[in-house]
Amino acid sequence: MTVGEGSGIFVSYRRQESSHLAGRLADRLADRFGEGQVFIDVDTIEPGVDFAEEIFRAVAGCEVLLAIIGPNWLASADERGGRRLDDPDDIVRLEIEAALARGVRVIPILIEGAVMPRRDDLPESLASLARRQALLIRHESFRYDVGHLVTAIERILTPASGPIAVPRASDAHGVRSAGNAYADDESDESNLEASGDRQLAFRGWTEEELERLSESPQASVQRVAKMLDLLSKSPGQPIVYTDLVESLHLTRGELQGALSGFSRWIHKYWGDDDGWPMDVSYRDAQTRDQASESYYTVTPDTADRWLAVRRRG
Repeated sequence: MTVGEGSGIFVSYRRQESSHLAGRLADRLADRFGEGQVFIDVDTIEPGVDFAEEIFRAVAGCEVLLAIIGPNWLASADERGGRRLDDPDDIVRLEIEAALARGVRVIPILIEGAVMPRRDDLPESLASLARRQALLIRHESFRYDVGHLVTAIERILTPASGPIAVPRASDAHGVRSAGNAYADDESDESNLEASGDRQLAFRGWTEEELERLSESPQASVQRVAKMLDLLSKSPGQPIVYTDLVESLHLTRGELQGALSGFSRWIHKYWGDDDGWPMDVSYRDAQTRDQASESYYTVTPDTADRWLAVRRRG
């Protein structure tokens, strides 16, 4: 693939552990940004070309490099038993080195339970990677997690002089949105929509759809129903994930499991049009000792419809 000068996305990954997810992710990014803006595989390098020079050229034509890190990324060994990252000609090392050296935005993508490597685990040329804020992409919540990533990339690729997004209540509190609103333009909820293409992080649900949610016997859906009960008491006010966990008397893992199950449930009924009835935003950690936090919000219109459904039930 060719990369548009200064505006492309480079996907760096190890074939041995993450080729399937890397390909799936690249397809989603190509759908959103165009195939010519996504560079993923050295197979696109012409025979006889110095691959190191070509990698540097390709990375130089990008604004973003996604470093996909799986559980064996750090310790992956070559055919002689040496650690690949210690080889100056290792392709993954060359890709990330080029990005760091040229000031390309590097976003670590953690998959399959991987954790960020520490500075002293990395070659000196990659040491600054350890300070980059990472994003998680999980198989069970792939669409949701990729929505976070797409929104982050859109901000990077949008020129400072480009369209200004309509601010939301969450933005006023320093919360960065995980996706643009998806709502009927005739609805009051369309005021929550940022400019640019819509991401299916949120949409206004009808009373009939909310009633199906309320009546579902699935345990994960019922946990989300209780979550909507809480959010509807303060419509328009972002509530942090930690507070929801405590109020619902769940562990963080139990609520995450419920949200993943809920995501699968709505995809079963609505397919690609699987926006959530609540808006999900997140705030990056300010230090390495802090965790990134998600915030959940329902609009007044959604809260009114949900409470009407609950009263009838």
